[in-house]
Amino acid sequence: MEEGERKNKIFEKNFKFKKIGEFFMEKKKLEGVLWTEKYRPRNFNSVLSLDSRIPKLVNQSMPHLLFTGPPGIGKTTVSKIIINELGCDYIILNASDERGIDTIRNKVKMFAMTQSSKKDKFKIIFLDEGDAITPEGQQTLRNLMETYAKNCRFIISCNFINKILDPIKSRCSVFTFKKVPDDELLNLLKKICKEENVKYDDSTLKKIIEVSKGDIRKSINLLQQNTKSNVLMPDVSMESDIKDILDKLKQKKSDDVRRELIERGVDYEQLVVEFYHYVIDDRSISLDTRKKIVLEIAECLCEMSSVLIKEIPFAKLMIRVEEIL
Repeated sequence: MEEGERKNKIFEKNFKFKKIGEFFMEKKKLEGVLWTEKYRPRNFNSVLSLDSRIPKLVNQSMPHLLFTGPPGIGKTTVSKIIINELGCDYIILNASDERGIDTIRNKVKMFAMTQSSKKDKFKIIFLDEGDAITPEGQQTLRNLMETYAKNCRFIISCNFINKILDPIKSRCSVFTFKKVPDDELLNLLKKICKEENVKYDDSTLKKIIEVSKGDIRKSINLLQQNTKSNVLMPDVSMESDIKDILDKLKQKKSDDVRRELIERGVDYEQLVVEFYHYVIDDRSISLDTRKKIVLEIAECLCEMSSVLIKEIPFAKLMIRVEEIL
């Protein structure tokens, strides 16, 4: 057995490749599961506000791809559609869980250097949340992208492109995913309600959209969690209501905010970004106060980029905002 074939068999045994079909189950198999998965687009035509250039790149000349933008707007979905369209060998790694240099050197390199099981097709390595990869890991990744470019392509998704090193960005075709327009999101929620036989009113759907701020995943999750006995409840409970947080901070209850968020298990970085967007547009807060809060938010995000426990800089931000208010 040739060395390349031997390594390929060892790798396949260790990683137990999933079939593409596992990501694209028929709807009849998705009854009772999360609506975000049940209504995940299976092809490009179903993706809201898709950049028309992306499908044209999906062929054997496809470059490395870097998808950037806020969470919940289709970066992972589009990446999986690309894998499905190409029908190639692939691995998917969530870089926020496997972020270090060892993962890049071992898992990624081993996959990149082995032969594809599909004749005349390259492999795909999809690194979800690639902005969580350490700088050392990114340097190693850069070298792999150069060395094995003929054998595999990389798709990297990230929320914060400033955390991706320039040498990686320069080796990719970069696409910025923008928030979905409210009217498109409203039509999608209405379609889901129809499919699920949910009674609803437009005002409640619009309230969900307002809080979701273009985040498709969040809006569908809110729709499902607030549907009881096939009725969308008008008193929508929001997963991370920024107004409620601000009200508590004004009452000097930052400790209550901290405890509630720990119970919810929130994404602190994303919550800080939502906090920024809310504060910057809240005209009930004076301009000087908003400026002070924005400076604290900026400092918090910088601190979060260099620590593992995101709760600590977030707790600090809450204390500072409480003092400002």
